[in-house]
Amino acid sequence: MTFVCRCLCFSPPGCVFTKRTAKYSEDFTYSFVLHNDLVPRLSYHSLVHLRNDVIEMIARIKVPKHEVFAKNMKFRSESKIQHLPAKLLHERGEIPTSTFFNQFRRYLELQSEREAEIHMQVRMTCPGKICQLYRTSQMLNNVPCSALLSCLKCIPECFGLGETKKYTVRWADAEDISEIVISKTMM
Repeated sequence: MTFVCRCLCFSPPGCVFTKRTAKYSEDFTYSFVLHNDLVPRLSYHSLVHLRNDVIEMIARIKVPKHEVFAKNMKFRSESKIQHLPAKLLHERGEIPTSTFFNQFRRYLELQSEREAEIHMQVRMTCPGKICQLYRTSQMLNNVPCSALLSCLKCIPECFGLGETKKYTVRWADAEDISEIVISKTMM
């Protein structure tokens, strides 16, 4: 007599399994991830990458920082965000030399040396096969997707209990959810 154990993980932390262990667990473990959920994307490497991106973004800002935070730190549609960099940000390769940016570059060099010394190359990820529910529209029945209630109404429909254009289910790779995405629905 053989028993088969199945494990269903809902939004598991992204820092629990090595890639090798996650691959081994694919036969009996399924991880469900909702859109840009923060928890499955959490790992040492994703937090380091987020920190470095934020510091680099600070170095790229053309205008005084308080102006950016006062006027432009609103959640915007993707098309509006694409127009912001020309007005507010230097291109990545055109960041002007400053004491701050020089210190940041030196910091990155030191971090790389440190990681090489202590062999921090182990990447952690979610266990098993990853099923991601990702948003395909911003509205459900003419209700904007911002309230938790509107999201809760559409999740059962994603599993075939109704029809929705709100979320689509797909099998994802660990790399698809390896970086933290800043959005108003990330939590």
